Amino acid sequence: MSRRYPAGADHSWGTKAGRTTAIGHGLPTTSSPPDSKAHSLVNSHVPVTDRAVGATEDRLAAASEVAERQSGPDADFTGFGATNVTLHRVDTLLRLDDACTAIEVAQRLEPAAVGVLGRERRARHLITVARARALTRERALAERALLDADRLAPEEVRRPAVTQLVGELMELAPSPSADLTALAGRCGLRS
Repeated sequence: MSRRYPAGADHSWGTKAGRTTAIGHGLPTTSSPPDSKAHSLVNSHVPVTDRAVGATEDRLAAASEVAERQSGPDADFTGFGATNVTLHRVDTLLRLDDACTAIEVAQRLEPAAVGVLGRERRARHLITVARARALTRERALAERALLDADRLAPEEVRRPAVTQLVGELMELAPSPSADLTALAGRCGLRS
């Protein structure tokens, strides 16, 4: 995790009158002309462009349309369906540094629809939710999501990036819970 934002912060990227803005990211904004050094400096720190965000949203919207026309949640036995598209939307929002919206979208998922997915897919979704919860400083909920993921598919939680998240939660907790400490041990971390 490279950044932590308070819950409810605006993490959107946008343009305003031809200038780049990084709302809620602590990055400066500029009203300088696009060819200025200041503009170049700001843009060198902007990880995602508006065009990329728009293209991503367009692709997710198209996938949603196809999923809705499909006859069942897994009609073609590929795992493709409305629920999986929503899981990808949650992941994409988190990758675009919009943890708050990622959590909101995840909360709208029907538990029964997620429950029919494979254990690994459900575990990966819980890990995504844990990352989002950690970014919004909801450490107890992040811990719970990781513990649930570990019960479903321990191999998913042993991946290096997830182990790093477990370690960060251990560091951030004034006194880590016994469950988190045990998870850290299972991930090979020393307490």
